[in-house]
Amino acid sequence: MVSTTSGIISTTNRMVSTTGGMVSTAGGMGSTTSGIISTTGGIISTTGRMISTTGGIISTTNRMVSTTSGIISTTNRMVSTTGGMVSTTGGMVSTTSGIISTTNRMVSTTDGMVSTATSMTTSMVSGNTIAFQRSINIVS
Repeated sequence: MVSTTSGIISTTNRMVSTTGGMVSTAGGMGSTTSGIISTTGGIISTTGRMISTTGGIISTTNRMVSTTSGIISTTNRMVSTTGGMVSTTGGMVSTTSGIISTTNRMVSTTDGMVSTATSMTTSMVSGNTIAFQRSINIVS
């Protein structure tokens, strides 16, 4: 155990190394000058399953965020990407409200399939409701 009055440990090469690869703080908070936390295995594990950032941004080298449960939850219910793409292993994106909204009003799928639980899709344009069978196969 290392304890300091200010709660700050400073090293010449900005690195803290432990035998088990674990660093724990009393408040559960880790902070760096550059705002970057880097790990050898690329994994950050938390007890409360929460990672919080000042700017609300989590950036990774391979552009991937992976969770054990497969769920990413945000306070404002928004996931934003630079390229505008959200990709999942199972090809499924689910929302609590059942609404997926895009800036350019386009939803694109690899197999051309869009499926809804209620067999109905509603356009944001007044009066435009499209009812369809449980799946539509769009061939271009």
